[in-house]
Amino acid sequence: MPYAFQAQSVVSVDGLAITTGTIPDARLSANLQDLADGSLTGSKVGAGINAANVTVGTLPASVIPSGAVVPVGTIIAYGGTTIPTGWELCDGRSLSTTGTYAALFTAIGSNWGSTGAGTFRLPDLRGRFPRGRDATAGNDPDAGSRTSLFANGSVADNVGSYQADELKSHQHSFNMNTQSVNQSGASAVSNANFNTGQTSFTGGSETRPKNAYVNYIIKY
Repeated sequence: MPYAFQAQSVVSVDGLAITTGTIPDARLSANLQDLADGSLTGSKVGAGINAANVTVGTLPASVIPSGAVVPVGTIIAYGGTTIPTGWELCDGRSLSTTGTYAALFTAIGSNWGSTGAGTFRLPDLRGRFPRGRDATAGNDPDAGSRTSLFANGSVADNVGSYQADELKSHQHSFNMNTQSVNQSGASAVSNANFNTGQTSFTGGSETRPKNAYVNYIIKY
């Protein structure tokens, strides 16, 4: 009889002795029932899940929601100087289409150029502003004349094409009063347009908005 009472509240059981379905939920605490049902309450986590208790390789990508993953090929403005793991600086370097950067090549192809078979280039955004592709919206009237910075890259209205700096066509005109003397000696005032030729230069070496430097990096 004493052993029967002890059996009702087992002190410890070898894990190998417990098989699927041999302990009903009614015999489990609420927290253990959560685990059995595939869910996990905050009380079982304790201080929470953090980098200290999640080790490398214990959380497969298949269980991470798609919204929590940064797509390969994503370009962001980064305020640091040391490029984080899993990212590369957008500096136009040539990379191999296989190995470490295979997924990046699958995402962006040779839109930004290549140096030949088996290679592709990173975007080169050093000193450049990214611009949204026109996609026939008409916001870039010169979309059709866009060129490739590197060989084998995209041109025209396609991702990866480049465009040189330019000022929109315009002109300046002004009127100047001139005075002449007629044969009778009387003066007459008339308006005349005239070309003064070249004026002195003013301004800097480029046309630009106010800006701040960042590093553009791309996910691989």
